[in-house]
Amino acid sequence: MSTGIRELKLKLEDHIADGEVPCSSGCVCYKPQAWKRKNISLNFLQKVEINNLSGAECQIYFVKRLLRWTMPELKTITLSFDPSVTVSEEVSRKLLSFSTPGICMEIYLHRNGTRVKYMAN
Repeated sequence: MSTGIRELKLKLEDHIADGEVPCSSGCVCYKPQAWKRKNISLNFLQKVEINNLSGAECQIYFVKRLLRWTMPELKTITLSFDPSVTVSEEVSRKLLSFSTPGICMEIYLHRNGTRVKYMAN
């Protein structure tokens, strides 16, 4: 645990070219998955920014876990989806459901080439 880290910015990189298939289940990307059961203390983290989300299930799960790991000091989390990704209402609502009182969660999508803030209907 580090008491000095207050802000975390992640820029996810997707190196899959158009038409390529993502990693197969045997890929090293899927091993080990013990992180899903680990508890990490990021108690002093106040601000998180994650860019280039694809909406993949593992990314959604990571956001959920990250919110648990950063309690109680987290103030804001900003999630931005990759411009090439079409994000469903369901994914956006699921992400918002992970937020707790006291945490400002902002989700940004791309519509018609413009970055827009998601607003629940």
